[in-house]
Amino acid sequence: MSGAIDWHLSQDTLLSFDAAHYHYKLEYAQAYFFVNNITRIPTAPDASKNYSAPYSIMEGDYDTQGLMLTSKLNERVTLRSALRHGRIDLRYSGVRDRMVNNAGDYTQEMMYYRSPNVTTEERANVFLDVAFDTGALAHKVTVGYIGNQVEVSSAGTSTYNFPAATILSLGNPYYQPNPNVNTGNPAYTTQRMRQNNLLLADDIRLDDHWSVLAGATRADLNDRNYSSSNGSLTSAYDKQAVTPSLALTYKVRPGAMVYTSYIEALEEGATAPVTAANAGDVLKPYLSTQYELGSKLTLGEVDLKAALFRIEKDSAYTDPVTKIFSADGRQVHRGAEFSFTGKVSERLTLLGGFSVLDAKLTKTTNVALQGKTPQAVPEKLLRLYGEYALPSLPGLALTGGLSHTGAMWADDLNTLSYPGVTTGDIGMRYVSSLAGHRATWRVTVSNVTGKDYWTSKGGSMLYLGSPRTLAASASFEF
Repeated sequence: MSGAIDWHLSQDTLLSFDAAHYHYKLEYAQAYFFVNNITRIPTAPDASKNYSAPYSIMEGDYDTQGLMLTSKLNERVTLRSALRHGRIDLRYSGVRDRMVNNAGDYTQEMMYYRSPNVTTEERANVFLDVAFDTGALAHKVTVGYIGNQVEVSSAGTSTYNFPAATILSLGNPYYQPNPNVNTGNPAYTTQRMRQNNLLLADDIRLDDHWSVLAGATRADLNDRNYSSSNGSLTSAYDKQAVTPSLALTYKVRPGAMVYTSYIEALEEGATAPVTAANAGDVLKPYLSTQYELGSKLTLGEVDLKAALFRIEKDSAYTDPVTKIFSADGRQVHRGAEFSFTGKVSERLTLLGGFSVLDAKLTKTTNVALQGKTPQAVPEKLLRLYGEYALPSLPGLALTGGLSHTGAMWADDLNTLSYPGVTTGDIGMRYVSSLAGHRATWRVTVSNVTGKDYWTSKGGSMLYLGSPRTLAASASFEF
């Protein structure tokens, strides 16, 4: 449920408010498969079967409210500001399957939140844009502030181990009796993070072709982590940095440009996964860098973009012996990407793109990790989506898409990999009027061929991709 209100206080001033509430509950929540104890990943089993249990539940409430004010103070000065509050309440009890051999036989355990996890976030920003000229140069200077504050409360996680002698099979999955774990434990504040950024940027138009965007951000990040058992302080980080940004653009002609850019940013450290002995701990902040060289071209109603990039950021992993999650070295991602979007004909709209990526670990103290590829990072990605408006039935459009994700590694040492996968979606959308209001009806079949495949988010855990799924929805505008 969501809603928004715009109020024009004057011709040049707009006040906006929006709010949303979303409740989500999933029973038989998908099981994760640990692959730490095997040497070869088995073929993905039938994804239409369930390898979890009815008491494996993921449930959440999401609430957000925002207030935005934009005002053109005069012909050269514009004020932009916003406040936003968000709260997420999550409850989770999930079955996890631990493979014990290369055939995919597995034992089961259940990881659960000992209490609801509650995250609240407050964000505020204010920007002042000022346009002026200095001789032949046209400037647009932006000065601003961005603030962000996050607080997390939790009682941590626990794991219930089902009898190890009970071995289950991918070919004949079933679930074990509900252990009825306690999820009503007292919660403590486990994290308080505050980040304040002051920024200054100048977008300078040198002539009809050349422009430069130069800026700097003064970032201040304060992070405190506390024990989920008793609320005591476990770690504290205070990091300040001045990070530059620079971009140079050459406008070849209207609708065609090339550019190069460099950006630094102070970022919050990674959070230890639930599989780590220090689950929930947030690592120290770090500086990331990004270089990019690209071009943008508009042909008719189609926008084309291409870029080469290099991104460097901190890397972290879970030690297989101590189970401690910690930072070690840097991740360097080098790649190229191409994307397009727009109407290629009166009735056909296409959007999509592809990317190739070479990701490696560098500067690691663990020599076994040097030069390895991070988990769950594919070398190739391709996405294509299209819509065709039928001339014989106004308001009706056929939709479809194609997605390819390349092979990925399932462990830090790059000894376990799982193959890439290509899936397709088909559907239709119908736009009509209902009681004088615009109504949009959608029907989609995803993974139309019913492909069974593995995917991952890291942590030496795999899960099955979604099976063939039929979905229907309706939306109304008031």
